[in-house]
Amino acid sequence: MNIKILIIEDDTVFFDALSELVNDVCVSASITHVSNQEHAFELIERCVFDLILLDLSIPKYRESFDDHPEYGHEVFTTARRVATGTPIIVLTGSTAEPFIASMLKLSESTDIWGSGKRHQLVSFHAKHKLDSFHEVLSEYARDFEELKNVELERGGIELDESETRLIRIFARKFGGVRCSVGNVPGGLSGAKVLKLTTTKDTGDVVHRTICKLGASEKIKIEDERFNRHIVTLPPQATPRKLMLLEHGAKNKSGIFYSLAEDSDLNAFSPTSMSENSDYLIGSLSSLMSNWCATAQSRKRISDVRRVLLTDEKADVLISNNSLEWAKHFESNHIQLKWGVSHGDLHGFNILVSESGMPLLIDYGDTQEGPHSLDPITLELSLLYHTDAPCRGSGWPTKQQARNWIDLSQYLENCPFPYFVKKCREWTGDVSAGEREILAVPYSYLLRQLKYPEVDRELTIAFLEGIRDCYNKT
Repeated sequence: MNIKILIIEDDTVFFDALSELVNDVCVSASITHVSNQEHAFELIERCVFDLILLDLSIPKYRESFDDHPEYGHEVFTTARRVATGTPIIVLTGSTAEPFIASMLKLSESTDIWGSGKRHQLVSFHAKHKLDSFHEVLSEYARDFEELKNVELERGGIELDESETRLIRIFARKFGGVRCSVGNVPGGLSGAKVLKLTTTKDTGDVVHRTICKLGASEKIKIEDERFNRHIVTLPPQATPRKLMLLEHGAKNKSGIFYSLAEDSDLNAFSPTSMSENSDYLIGSLSSLMSNWCATAQSRKRISDVRRVLLTDEKADVLISNNSLEWAKHFESNHIQLKWGVSHGDLHGFNILVSESGMPLLIDYGDTQEGPHSLDPITLELSLLYHTDAPCRGSGWPTKQQARNWIDLSQYLENCPFPYFVKKCREWTGDVSAGEREILAVPYSYLLRQLKYPEVDRELTIAFLEGIRDCYNKT
């Protein structure tokens, strides 16, 4: 693992001197050189760099000589947008002075690579003082090089450069020298959800952790939702948040939670869906009761659907699947119990301890919504999650789907009838009535039609059955 440095400099003499200095300080550095704005934009978008050295006064295009600090400033702005976690050292001359004040506003100090030492995310160094740059660069390089001391056991899991950096930074912050990585099934958001076991040089475990690694803006949303909503649940309902890592990995961030024990069980494990369903779902209902208000509110069905699906996306799905009746259906007003919901409570987002206690993870969709959304999502995710236990099982038939509300018909030949019954009981406990119990799965099922691998005929049978049942209430 070599430090990757992008040098943006159009003066070949100065670049030669600078690259010689970099190679002297960072023996194993991987240096990429660009001399103009156009090429810099391409590489910053496409590649991962650990440090950017930027001369502001550069040409705009290849083979041109119209150098101006404005072009370098635009590169700086782009780098701060698409590589928010990457430190930048601006090599300044007198022509750069008009831009320095605005750039300094972004010059926060942070522990980039987990050493405990703080570095500027944006710093400045005068080009005519290159002889003193050795010391500046050494501080960044030394801390990055220490990440090599963290050994990763990937367990066959593919990790990109940004993800490996985040894991190593996390381990290093806690004095770890080795980190084994395990997969947590079920993630559909594009982010990776992983289990980590970090050990120190004595072999003792420092932390057992679950982490989510992904695009910085999404990870920050999860962090905000944790701080706003998840903290209102009992401590035993969720892992304890350890930290949010925002720097050192281009445009990716990581959020890390501490696990009290190591278990590979989840709500879709066979033991969770059989005779233990009563205990598991009862415990979930109890742990999440802080979110459940007794007061009711009146909303349109379209308000429920917007929790899961925007108007624009809903219009496309309705049109593409000949569901013209849905527009009128969504205009109906219903009574709801409205508060906070997890928002994506499929079985893989519920870890289960050896003693059978549930633990909620993945809070990227937690927001205000109908209370019945969580138990309905858990029930229907048996069929609709890509790794769901009942997906493609032949149950339910389309006729059963049309009779979803009637458990006596719906559960015939169901592989996990106890699990579905307990989910439906939980739904009844937290909903305002049958119309809510129909409006929420309508919204969930309509969203499923956006996935190309979904069983469309079965899903439309569900939706039409819900519509027909609603018209009888």
